[in-house]
This record gives sequence, C-alpha cells and structure tokens, in this order.
Amino acid sequence: MDMSITIDGKTADITLEGEKTVGELVKGVSDWLLGSGFVVSGIDVDGAFTPASALEEAFSVELARVRSVNVRTALQAEMCLDALFWADDVLCRWDAASALERPAIGAQWRAGPAASCLREKDGAAYQLIEEALAGKNKDGVRLVIDERTRELEDPCGEFLAVEGEMRELSSRLSDVALDVQTGKDLRAAETIRLFSAFSAKLLRLIPLLRSFGIELDKLSLEKGFFEDFNSILKELLAAYQAEDAVLSGDLAEYEVAPRLNALYMSVKDQLQYKM
Repeated sequence: MDMSITIDGKTADITLEGEKTVGELVKGVSDWLLGSGFVVSGIDVDGAFTPASALEEAFSVELARVRSVNVRTALQAEMCLDALFWADDVLCRWDAASALERPAIGAQWRAGPAASCLREKDGAAYQLIEEALAGKNKDGVRLVIDERTRELEDPCGEFLAVEGEMRELSSRLSDVALDVQTGKDLRAAETIRLFSAFSAKLLRLIPLLRSFGIELDKLSLEKGFFEDFNSILKELLAAYQAEDAVLSGDLAEYEVAPRLNALYMSVKDQLQYKM
C-alpha cells in the first residue's frame, strides 16, 4: 500500500530509509527541520489530528498500517510565545483562585500543550512557572515571562539593547581575580552568576536572529571559536568552584571577557549589515 507523506499539506520529497513507525518518521522530519526555526507542532495520521503534546501516543503506529501522514509545523518562536501568553493567563487565574481550586489549575496547565512546549524549549522558564504555581517567587516569574516575551517578539531589538550590559559584564569579569584576592567574594560570585545568565540569554537570542539573516558559520570569528569558548567556560567554572583565584581570574580576564565581546560584536556587525 502506497503511503502519502505531506508537510503542512504539501507533498514532501521524503524517501523512507528504514523507518517503521510514525515516531521514526516524525523524528526524521524533526531532524530535517533543525536550524530552520520550525518545529513539529502536530501530525495527521489518516486524517486524525494529534497535537505535539500527545505525539507519543501515535509514535508506535506502524507505517505499514497507515495510508497518509501529514506533519504540521510551526515557527518555534511563535509556539513559545503562545505558551508564555498561556502561562501568564494560568498564573493570573491561579492568583485569583481559592486554595481548593488551585491544584486543578496547575494540573490542567501541566497536561496542556503550552507546558509541554516550555518543558522542551525553555526548561528554566517552565521551572519558574512551576515554582510560582507552588506559591514561590511569583514576582520573579513575571519578570522572566516579560523578558522571554520581549526576546521572542523583537529578538533584534533585545539583542542590541544589552550591549551596555555586555560591556559592564566584560569589565566585571576582568576584576574577578582582584575581587577574590581582596575579599570581595560576594561580588565575584555575583559576576559569575551574571555571566551565566547573560550567556544563556545570548544562546536564546542568537538562534532567533536567523530570521534576520544571521549565520553562525559566517561570523567574523576564528575557526573553532565556539568549541574553544565552551571548553574555557567549563575550565572557568571548575577553577572557581575549586576556589583557585589565580586561574579563575586569569581565565575570566584574558579568555572569557575578550571572547564574550568578540561574539557579541561579530553578531552585531552582521546584524547591522543585514538591516
């Protein structure tokens, strides 16, 4: 029996290479979508729709028993943005609910597609939402939702807006060794925390900038930049945890700070050229 495979209703030039189940087919399409900004949002198997939040239920279906599979896709940014709007609504309803009503609101949230999306795409935001649904750090989660929303709605503007923060952070990284040596351990620890948060923000923003034509392999960076940067970050963390002030200070000042600045300015230059 011939099977029809489509993506968003359009005939897909896909050749099966040993895939036996719907799950294996979907994984292949997901791998093919990597880097495109699109993700699988659901599937239609013989006309029956299954959303992304319940895909596992259809994964075991054997392709030999299927007449048609349509893979639905959506922009990852749009899915995450919708999930954040839904999370904000859930938190508002949770705040206004009674103690008896709140567990049901939380359970409904966890079973829904918005929670599934954030669990997979932004685990840190999902964890903060869970904490808020437990009555903890409610102000903090609102700030995070606002920040993530800005990133998804205007990644270009958000990226350019943090240049001053990046320069201040580079300066602080250069002071880590001195801070530790002069007893300013709290300031040094805060610098490492700020650097971790800023790095995570860049890693969220840079993929979103692909829609503006940003291509990582065309940045004006030395070959192997990201691999070296990743190794240095691990070395810095290990040195700091071992309380090796000299090594952590040298790494922060002479390795991490210059690379952070180079990465930011390289993306900024390409971004301004594309605009």
